[in-house]
Amino acid sequence: NWIRERIETQNAYLLNKNEKEVAYSRLAWATLFEQYLAKKFNERRFGIDGGESIIAGIKFLIDESADYGIQEIVLGMAHRGRLNVLANILKKPLAGIFHEF
Repeated sequence: NWIRERIETQNAYLLNKNEKEVAYSRLAWATLFEQYLAKKFNERRFGIDGGESIIAGIKFLIDESADYGIQEIVLGMAHRGRLNVLANILKKPLAGIFHEF
């Protein structure tokens, strides 16, 4: 119950119009990037299929963390969705990502 009491509160965070537009943009980019990867590398890839919203969530968390003075974040994750995180959150150049294939 400790987690539920501190994280899963009844008072959900409400986004303003600008925050909603930014979140939608990130979600759209994540979805389009996945569609491109599916067409280009469909035989060998580990897409984020169904988890695109995590891209907007992680980026929002990083942005909010900076506002609270956090200077470093260590991100660990499974292989699934890693390319999308590299491209859309960490802004790794696409040429660098595709060169690794």
